[in-house]
Amino acid sequence: MKKLLHDSNFNLIKKIIKEIKLPKNKMILLFGGTIISSVITFVRPYIVSSLTDNGLLKKKMSIVIVWSMILCLITVCEYGSEWLQIKIFVQIKNQFVENMYQKALDKIVRAPYKFSQNRTSAELLSTVSNDINRMSLLVSRSTLMIIEFLLQIIGGAIGIIILNWKFILILLPILVIKQSAVNCLAKKKTGLTEKYIKKVQRFESWFGSQISGIIEIKLWNLYGKKEREFFEYYRSIPEINEKLEICDGIENMLGTATNVSIEILIYLICGYWVCKGEMSIGNLLAFVSYAMYVSGPLEAFSNIPYIWAQIKPSAKRFVELLEWPEEGLESDIHMRHLQYDLELKKICFQYDESHIILKDVDLYIPEGNKIAIIGDNGSGKTTLMNLLLGIMLPDTGEICMGDKSILEIGLNEWRNQFAVVGQKPYLFQGTVKNNIDLYNEKDDVEIERLAKKLGIELNIEHHRKGYSYMVQDNGINLSGGEKQKIAFLRAFIKKSSIIILDEMFSNCDEESRRKIRKIVFDPELRETVILISHYKEDISEVDAVYELKNGVLSKK
Repeated sequence: MKKLLHDSNFNLIKKIIKEIKLPKNKMILLFGGTIISSVITFVRPYIVSSLTDNGLLKKKMSIVIVWSMILCLITVCEYGSEWLQIKIFVQIKNQFVENMYQKALDKIVRAPYKFSQNRTSAELLSTVSNDINRMSLLVSRSTLMIIEFLLQIIGGAIGIIILNWKFILILLPILVIKQSAVNCLAKKKTGLTEKYIKKVQRFESWFGSQISGIIEIKLWNLYGKKEREFFEYYRSIPEINEKLEICDGIENMLGTATNVSIEILIYLICGYWVCKGEMSIGNLLAFVSYAMYVSGPLEAFSNIPYIWAQIKPSAKRFVELLEWPEEGLESDIHMRHLQYDLELKKICFQYDESHIILKDVDLYIPEGNKIAIIGDNGSGKTTLMNLLLGIMLPDTGEICMGDKSILEIGLNEWRNQFAVVGQKPYLFQGTVKNNIDLYNEKDDVEIERLAKKLGIELNIEHHRKGYSYMVQDNGINLSGGEKQKIAFLRAFIKKSSIIILDEMFSNCDEESRRKIRKIVFDPELRETVILISHYKEDISEVDAVYELKNGVLSKK
């Protein structure tokens, strides 16, 4: 079991490291700096020893000055190397975070919709951000410092052996006892950290849900209930955090106590040798430094499981996201917006065994026809629209355009044939123009010409910047009618073969509805139109009406 867990962790780390792009020249600089820092760490105690014994104790100021200048020089080199490492690691971390966000977005938008449909955008963003921030610990300078600490321990041990190998025999038992205690604490912290992360994730999910439902909380006066729920979800988090803080405190006290014990032991034993004339004071100072080099960094290695416990859940979840399958977007077929008959053959779809949405749905729409699909709320109209658009794929059956199925054509080319105006169209942050012309191919004059031709009055004149007016988060600074008109112009500027209007009249005034109906039912409009609506007057001129009821589609 331990081997299995070890292999699992190793594979996870390997998948993340694969995403770290490190140029060879920067790698050489990093490891070169590490070697320089380790060498300087090793020789500094010798310099201090010589400065003390040959300069201070013998009262030779010239030697003090020389060794002080050497000490200053190597310190400048050490800090220069450290500054360079920090700069490189900041660049590596920034690039890593950028790559991870880019890969996450690319995967989310290319994966089948079912992988993200049950998660709010805020929840998905929060999860991805937290995961990336935790994984970025792997590319922080502390990762390289582990190598420095290892070299420091080796250097410290060599220094002690050179000065007096017998002291290693005294130092080892103390370090073993300390390390055993630290390992126990690290193991406990690892378990607490995993538990803490799960509790925080559960709380964050609940908290996000409350923000999304803030209007319902106000309307139903749920303040007291939500306050009780808050304490229920949050109560255990401070308790676990307190235990983690206590573990950290004990670990710090243990490290301090060990270092003090070693220091006292050195002064007692080495002091005895100094008094007998078997060791110089400079060597005593060097001895103290080397002993600290061995004792201090060991704590960093003990904390590796603790740090990994913070990273692992995020790394595992993020790698799972990167392994989501992708839609079949590309194909060799190029339809170039040609109009073809649209056909659904024996389509079945269900979310689960107890929730069947569509049963053996057949639908044939000749090119250029205008049809309406009606049905009660929850009857499956939106699901049917998502299947037509390839947002979801049927469990069984086939969706075709001409003699080619949706999978043969490829989802990119398939969706190019559709333009959609939904009941709640989504607007991106950007200008009004950017939201009408998503590909940035038209200028204001062309858009105005199209709006005038269609008779669509946007009424954006009351916005001083006109088409340059900035749309805020999903158009919160626009009315529902303005949003739908923008979406309508967006659909017509695309020049697709099939237009789907999904309850698009619901936010329009009577005059706007009359104008849009005139456009849609204009005999010169060659596009196929699929109209989803509850309003009888909106579907009075269609070629055929289909009703969706109990998962069955029938012609009226």
